[in-house]
Amino acid sequence: MDQIKKVLLLGASGSIGGQTIDIINEANGKFVLTAFSVGNKWEVAKELLEKYKTVKFVYVKDFENARKLHKLFPHVKFYFGKHGLANITRRVDYDICIDALVGFVGLEPAVIALKRNRTLCLANKEALVAGGTLINSILSKGKGKLFPIDSEHVALAKCLANCDKKDVKRS
Repeated sequence: MDQIKKVLLLGASGSIGGQTIDIINEANGKFVLTAFSVGNKWEVAKELLEKYKTVKFVYVKDFENARKLHKLFPHVKFYFGKHGLANITRRVDYDICIDALVGFVGLEPAVIALKRNRTLCLANKEALVAGGTLINSILSKGKGKLFPIDSEHVALAKCLANCDKKDVKRS
């Protein structure tokens, strides 16, 4: 029997986050949501925490929202602020990190997840634009696994899988 995979979902309040939640719900217990981030959308965090009792760690952007949520869910550890995303990615136990963050903020958690030898499902193209060399360096050392999950990433991966790498040129 396969082991249940623990999921850290960064960007739970966005489109890919919602799709990830749907997949977790339909996967017949193969995945469990253990931690997530929502940025400023603390109401989404409240809804998810009411539904998913397995979640023990949450990131929200500011302290006041973390404080409000902690009063409602005292058993949950809340991360917030400038280093909150890095801290949740570094300190929480998970098997798979879904990085569906928007913008360059997704780079540091991606790097941390790979350095921790976790599976990184990446929907954040800015992480690759800003840190592709760093990410490739980590992967070349045998750390972590990277899977594209956004439509553009998946299309590129499929194209590159079916061609000779020497025929690919940078522009």
